[in-house]
Amino acid sequence: MTNRKEYNIIKEPSGGIYTELLNYSLNACDKFSLVERNFEKSDEFQKAMEILDKFLIQKEKTNKWPGTELLGSLDYGMVNYYELNHKSVDILLNLSNRLYDWNYPERPEDLILIRKDGNPWLVTISHEEDAYFEMTEDEMKLICLDVEGLSGLLDISI
Repeated sequence: MTNRKEYNIIKEPSGGIYTELLNYSLNACDKFSLVERNFEKSDEFQKAMEILDKFLIQKEKTNKWPGTELLGSLDYGMVNYYELNHKSVDILLNLSNRLYDWNYPERPEDLILIRKDGNPWLVTISHEEDAYFEMTEDEMKLICLDVEGLSGLLDISI
């Protein structure tokens, strides 16, 4: 059993920190997910989905994903799971330069980076401008050493 806990992000990662964070995630993660909701989709949204389609692993219709549970009985999202690799990270970075930009109507929402064991590594609730890591203390120390400036965006002192 791991001793992972939640580390809250209190200031949005953007620019260089966001870039470093996504590149660093390749060490721990092999998948990511983005959510399609049953709202009208912009042309920019459709373009993003088409670009990401070549990395698509599976789709799951659900009312619950990490960080979110929809309460309406008819409300649901389509969680799209993708391969995380250098090419897909480059595409994510070309589509957005900040974490909370994964939001309707321009993009699918709630970028979640998923560990190789299937558990979340980074959870985002974009429309609430909320995100957190699920990590051990040692993992958090390492990422703060490797991703310059990240520790200043977290609700911790390391």
